[in-house]
Amino acid sequence: MNYTPTWKPLNNPSLDLSDSWSTDIAELEFKNPNALPNIRSGNTLIITSDFSGQHHESKFNVFSFLMADLEHCGSWEQKRASLRKAHLADGRRMSFKNLNDKHRQFVLCQFLEAANHIPGIIISFAIEKKIKSLFSRPREEKLDMTSDIYDPYRDWSPQTFERLLRAVHFISIFLSGLSRENQNVLWFTDEDEIAPNTQRLTQLTELFANISSHYLSHDLNHVRCGTTKSDNGTRQLEDMVAIPDLVGGATAEVLTKMQDNGCLPRLGVLNFMPPISEKSAHIYGWLNETDLPLKRIITLIAEGDKKGSLVTSFIDFSLCVSTPGLSLPFSPYNGPPIII
Repeated sequence: MNYTPTWKPLNNPSLDLSDSWSTDIAELEFKNPNALPNIRSGNTLIITSDFSGQHHESKFNVFSFLMADLEHCGSWEQKRASLRKAHLADGRRMSFKNLNDKHRQFVLCQFLEAANHIPGIIISFAIEKKIKSLFSRPREEKLDMTSDIYDPYRDWSPQTFERLLRAVHFISIFLSGLSRENQNVLWFTDEDEIAPNTQRLTQLTELFANISSHYLSHDLNHVRCGTTKSDNGTRQLEDMVAIPDLVGGATAEVLTKMQDNGCLPRLGVLNFMPPISEKSAHIYGWLNETDLPLKRIITLIAEGDKKGSLVTSFIDFSLCVSTPGLSLPFSPYNGPPIII
């Protein structure tokens, strides 16, 4: 099979779990050359992010990211603007928690269809809440902010700084694998705990530049970070942030329902999907569409059987989501990540 790989693996064992994920994705692309987007032709990559599962009922913290070639998002922008003019002219925001609004429910499928035209990838990492930190030992304990390496960030809470570190490392993995030299990078997130004000946003930007430099084997051009506060009033930026918000909210609900019913995906075990909400069913139905410009990866990170160990499962929900409220067979997949 002759093809030029899109993914550039880290090949850096010192990066531990990140290096393993990078190798798995390289294997995936070898088996399916159309699995990943090529987002190197444009001069600017845009990344939008949202973090779900903070509410008490959720058993998972979900980090979701959209990474796309900004200069080739014209089709998405045209469809998005037309949809807003026809159905969202009042400026209301799309978000998972607001989908109880009948009007947003009506628009949801059209909004997701428009997102299919984005040349890029949507990535979700769902992490069991029992795992307090990915950066400390034992993992059951929160980040130790008294360590000297965290001196500049002593005013951050351990939980919030953990979220920031996770986001920066997750983005850096995919930036190293999919970007090219001298591309600009714009990362926008919601105005949440990791970027509630100018001071925190400045620290986020500095930390992102520092950590990503350890992943990248090439130099980028400008790297800038911002929040949805930068939206120009057309909801253009907020709508791009809404995509990982919708995916993250649905992922947190589905996996929590599965865990509550004792059917969290496990290797070699047939599972059944418990009833889920209609909004999550629509979103996961959309996630399972294939051969589109916007690719998908969903990653589950759970505690392993050995104390302090982690189990990473790249899962396919294509047999789960159909009719809301109906339990359906679930086929677990614990090999390389599946692009749905």
